Amino acid sequence: MTISLLEHPLGAQPGQPGDRSAFHFETITRLPSTASGLGRDGARYGRTGIIHTPHGDIRTPAFVPVGTQAAMKAVLPEQMKDLGAQCLLANAFHLFERPGEDVLDAAGGLARFMNWDGPTFTDSGGFQVMSLGVGFKKTLAMDVTGMKSDDIIAKGKERMAWVDEDGVTFKSPLNGDAHRFSA
Repeated sequence: MTISLLEHPLGAQPGQPGDRSAFHFETITRLPSTASGLGRDGARYGRTGIIHTPHGDIRTPAFVPVGTQAAMKAVLPEQMKDLGAQCLLANAFHLFERPGEDVLDAAGGLARFMNWDGPTFTDSGGFQVMSLGVGFKKTLAMDVTGMKSDDIIAKGKERMAWVDEDGVTFKSPLNGDAHRFSA
């Protein structure tokens, strides 16, 4: 079963994108859930679609390479498209630390800094809030079978992130400076 839908941004007509500066998602195909066999009335759907961005479209599902510090290891940006990449993801916290917002701004933004002509985006930095905060003194693992509670505490480590109602303060792992982030 194929169902075509368009979530209409800024008054767009069905099948037509709205203002190209607006982000929106177009569903191309929805498949009935094999788990329920129903395909309607609350069933979960798999789907394909297109994320329209001002910097290009991303067909989903998508291969999204991660350049933590705005660089793909051992692969040139122009090779990424040949490998099927339509967009690139970087890490907000690591970009802030190095190379820094001034360098990214001077380069003309993240995409230009990466020498990439398609969509780019960053994560929220939420993992660093957890891993450098409450999780910093702990061993983070998916499988903790056989681990004792004493095994999860890393001795001699100082927390590097503190969360309060207004945001988070990080202690830089590079130089120890404090950096404040808020909404």
